[in-house]
Amino acid sequence: MDARLEAVQEEHKALVPEYEARSERDGRDAADAWLAERSREMGEREGADARRMVDSLTSVQTSDA
Repeated sequence: MDARLEAVQEEHKALVPEYEARSERDGRDAADAWLAERSREMGEREGADARRMVDSLTSVQTSDA
């Protein structure tokens, strides 16, 4: 699980340069909206990955029964 957390943190760090550029170019409100959308997408992706992981564990437990 630590590896997943590290990957998410790295992905967030990678957004910083783009956020700063958007903030200067388009204003902070627009940059914040962009960041919120990227964060939502990341959260949905991480949630889907977690669901697949749990589902695979459930499948393994069910097949072992």
